[in-house]
Amino acid sequence: MFEQLGGPDVRAVAERFFSEPTRENRDEYQRVCLPHYVQRPLPPELISRVTRRDDVSEHFFRGELLRFDLTPRLDRIGCPVFHLAGELDPIVTIEDSEELAAALPAQHTKTVRFPGAGHMLAIEQPDVVLAIVRDFVLQEP
Repeated sequence: MFEQLGGPDVRAVAERFFSEPTRENRDEYQRVCLPHYVQRPLPPELISRVTRRDDVSEHFFRGELLRFDLTPRLDRIGCPVFHLAGELDPIVTIEDSEELAAALPAQHTKTVRFPGAGHMLAIEQPDVVLAIVRDFVLQEP
């Protein structure tokens, strides 16, 4: 998806970071790839509000991310699930999102796809997201 959104150079930066998640590669990834998470300009204060721990980040991307999979247990969820998916999300691609939705109990799951939107739906379409989340939360059980 990064290549579709930003071209082969953006894809190369993403591949470099995910194959070798060093601090330098992460910094390059955030500079080059993060703008492609959304289809509108990112608020300038977004990154400044994030607390980063280089050791935790590297640990997560070197191991935990590669092994962390709760998919086999998602069918145990008994409460309603509201699943939002951006069709241009380069991190949780629409294919990954569909796989996740398929693993959730159908009777408890509502999925909303956002055409033309990326990873940060509340930034890209705040009014729409707020309205549908409000409706979901206020619905009768």
